[in-house]
Amino acid sequence: NSSTTPIAINKIAISGSGETPREFVAVPLCPPTLAAKSSCIVLVSFIPSHDQTTAQSASLVITDSAAGSPQSVPLSGTPINPQASLRPLVLNFAPQKVGSTSTAQTITLENTGTTPLTLGTISINGNFALASGTTCAKGGTVNPSAACIIKVAFVPRSKGKVSGSVIVTDNALISPQIAILSGTGD
Repeated sequence: NSSTTPIAINKIAISGSGETPREFVAVPLCPPTLAAKSSCIVLVSFIPSHDQTTAQSASLVITDSAAGSPQSVPLSGTPINPQASLRPLVLNFAPQKVGSTSTAQTITLENTGTTPLTLGTISINGNFALASGTTCAKGGTVNPSAACIIKVAFVPRSKGKVSGSVIVTDNALISPQIAILSGTGD
């Protein structure tokens, strides 16, 4: 309120056509009367439905006693809904001679969501390594219903049972994706 008199706030709501307003939520933290030269906060969230893939728009409408009421603030949101799925979640390697490299095994990373999956880091720990033929890459994109592959080789450095993991970070709501690796150095 930039004026020198208080204003009455009558209503704060989301407005739009069709189903769009359901995807925006407003939580006003404003008193019924806003003092002169003061402000208040309205928290606005965009919560798209699970199958929404396109940008949405609506308006935050504030009805009050100020000149020019109602005031309208345009809102827009673009859903980000990738869903990453690694399979298998466990790779067991046959016993391998210490210092040698096994035949690579494959992990598939699929995007079962409705928007592109953007890959962050792909790391492997333990006595395991990325092998040639890997198509997933840092900064890469996996489109909806598409997949990339991670080739993993076992490279034991000592005798005995060892374990490790493949860890993939991405822009999915549940991240990172983790697969467990195990093998025995012979």
